[in-house]
Amino acid sequence: MLISPLWASSVSWEEGAVHVDMSRQSIRESPEWDPSASVNREYESCLCDFYGRPI
Repeated sequence: MLISPLWASSVSWEEGAVHVDMSRQSIRESPEWDPSASVNREYESCLCDFYGRPI
């Protein structure tokens, strides 16, 4: 799963956790990410559309 760092609501260094204002289910259902491929504008647009976030 890939989430923009701009969408993080907080970071807990003690817990080693990044908190986002999204449900675990929506993150699980997010568009598939291939770690061997570059993140391009098309994938970024797809991800933003899925989460209802601005580009």
